[in-house]
Amino acid sequence: MKHRTPRLAHKVGPALARGKTRASGTRSPTLVRSLSKSHSRVICAVWNEMVFHGVCDLPLDEIALQAGVSRGSVRGALARAAKLGLMEVEERRSPTAPSRTNVVRMKRA
Repeated sequence: MKHRTPRLAHKVGPALARGKTRASGTRSPTLVRSLSKSHSRVICAVWNEMVFHGVCDLPLDEIALQAGVSRGSVRGALARAAKLGLMEVEERRSPTAPSRTNVVRMKRA
């Protein structure tokens, strides 16, 4: 059986499409203990988007594809990061139309 690449592989590159996120720098031991591996991968994928565009307004499915995790893990990771004070998540709900994507920003120190 031939391996199929995800449909967004051409946008994120083959390494990122397989769930291998790029991370650099050091993380505090407290932060490492408070996040699971999947949550760390989601935060890394969101951070990479913020580095290039200032904010992350990708749909949850695309973040999940880049991080190599499920959509539920993305929701949980964003909620956990907001609870820890790492990021601000702005939900853009619409009562009459489909909701727009969330906007994620880094919290200012």
